[in-house]
Amino acid sequence: TRTTTDAVAILAETIDIGNWSPSLLTWQKLQDTLLENNLLPNPIPRTRTARGFSGLPPSQTPALDGALRGTIQCPDTDPRVEAVMSSMMAFWNEPRGTRDRAGRYLGGSGHSTYYETHQHPFLPKPLPPISLDDPLSSRIRRRYITFEPDTGGWNNLRMSLENIIVLAAVSGRTLVLPPEQTMYLLDARKGDTRRGRQYTDFFNLTKNTEFLRRVPIISSLDFLALEGKAGGAVSLDGYNSTMVEHLWNVANNCEYRKKSTVFCEDLYDHYRRFGQLAEIIEEGPVTNCLVFDLDVFTHGEKFIHKLSNDIQRRISEFCGTRTPVYYSQSMHNATVWHFETMDFTYRLLLHYYALIFFTDPQIGNFYKRFVRDFLTYQDEVYCAAGKVVLALQFESHLRSTSGSKS
Repeated sequence: TRTTTDAVAILAETIDIGNWSPSLLTWQKLQDTLLENNLLPNPIPRTRTARGFSGLPPSQTPALDGALRGTIQCPDTDPRVEAVMSSMMAFWNEPRGTRDRAGRYLGGSGHSTYYETHQHPFLPKPLPPISLDDPLSSRIRRRYITFEPDTGGWNNLRMSLENIIVLAAVSGRTLVLPPEQTMYLLDARKGDTRRGRQYTDFFNLTKNTEFLRRVPIISSLDFLALEGKAGGAVSLDGYNSTMVEHLWNVANNCEYRKKSTVFCEDLYDHYRRFGQLAEIIEEGPVTNCLVFDLDVFTHGEKFIHKLSNDIQRRISEFCGTRTPVYYSQSMHNATVWHFETMDFTYRLLLHYYALIFFTDPQIGNFYKRFVRDFLTYQDEVYCAAGKVVLALQFESHLRSTSGSKS
């Protein structure tokens, strides 16, 4: 696609380079010019993990202890330039802070049970260290979250996925990706002959083993292979051979057209047959917010009226006119938790921090850092953006030194 071509060459269409040679308008020449003329900005040290203009001091951000700023790797890029691009583009930490890597709850909010020796129910213990070469069955959890992609544009797809990933993490589930399918306005890159797209084309979801220890990810095909057997979570028993073959074809690649021979809904109907449907409503006259409270989770909805005045007030402020839905043992214990997010009624068109509320701020902050550190694009996206930023800075330098005001 156009975004992955040489970003500097794109700018050549509009930049008036004045007395500078047009030969500079290549990525290699731009790097050489920035370095030779000392025009490259200084990179932010990786040890500076505080965000924002000033950032909070380390004493107020213990979760950042042991963390470093993330990096990106860009081909055909001088290491000095790459360091600057990393500090401009990488908003995440890698490695994460010691506390976040351990996934331990440090107490607070009256729940003294959950300290270093106990795992908080909303902070599932990560899987043991894994290798991508390990057998798939040894690096997943046999409890699953399935979902249907939103039918809108990329921002809707992204918001919906963020919600699903947080829910997979907090409930300790393996995330089952939907089949490859057409995504609105996201065309194939040159030379890509696949009929559909997948989230992993854009997000770095299946290469980061630290993330996969917390949210294992499998394809629809792998899901059927593992759990479509007799007695499996989504057993194909009971279907005739034609229907079984059809579901396998849909799991490989599907279309959101009822008359299609690979209609996506046929597979999702199969998931719904075995799983618990998540009825979180975000469209219509009655909408929901999803609340995670340890006491309600442990003792059931009978405990809602026993919540402290402060917690009830914060839930009311967060949800507003929406009706709270509390995360329950029934949701947690379902082997398959399915989100019908292709349906207009159940679309998750809110950022996760506006839909999901943790009554314990420590848990809520953990998952905000979780999304920041793990839900990142593939490096080539940031590399292309970094090229554009450096080229624009260079153009600004040229205009300022030439006196141009255009």
